Amino acid sequence: MRYFEYEDKLCRGLAFDPTLYGANQQRLTEQNVFISKIPRDNFHTSKWLHDFVSEKFGKVKSLKISLESDHLSRGYGYVCFEDVSSANECLK
Repeated sequence: MRYFEYEDKLCRGLAFDPTLYGANQQRLTEQNVFISKIPRDNFHTSKWLHDFVSEKFGKVKSLKISLESDHLSRGYGYVCFEDVSSANECLK
């Protein structure tokens, strides 16, 4: 993932992946994991979550933490892993 700042906000840029686009719903759902109980503070950012899950479970394709209007975590997010086995390992 590539992180950059835009208008003082941390953003991310991802390469387009046609294998996860359109009619490939099964693969998309197999590789995505819902993450809950993300603490609501400035330390727990998308970069923190990326580093945490990729170190423990495998390569991350993309992720998103849902944010409040004050840019702090709503307590949940989504991680899309590069392969199904990493997603399954995370779910264990």
